[in-house]
Amino acid sequence: MTPTMPTLLSTTAPADVQKRALAPLTTAIANMHGTSVLDFAKTVFGDETAEKAVQERKEEMKGMQINGNFGESGCCTAIMRCYVVLKSELGETANAEELKGIPVAYWERGFVEGELAKVEAGW
Repeated sequence: MTPTMPTLLSTTAPADVQKRALAPLTTAIANMHGTSVLDFAKTVFGDETAEKAVQERKEEMKGMQINGNFGESGCCTAIMRCYVVLKSELGETANAEELKGIPVAYWERGFVEGELAKVEAGW
């Protein structure tokens, strides 16, 4: 698949679904993948919305100790949660695939696909 640029969500996308899609990205941004995931979130959800959500998540995470392995696994899972909401609930297939490319650049595709399978199974 040829990479595309992410695009801003439609203004008709329900706010609660947008929030459900953005929430796991804030975890990924706070744990790892800061710049690439933040850039994606700003493009898709808007600068102000993304920045506010990230700041709120960082405040929630203050004082939490996350070891590297949990952070990596949790980060990929969080990205896949957003992927599923974007693709299944918002019909944003191009944005979902663009997002999926971020963890694939860091880890083996099999690991990313495994995390996606867990999320799709309800984990």
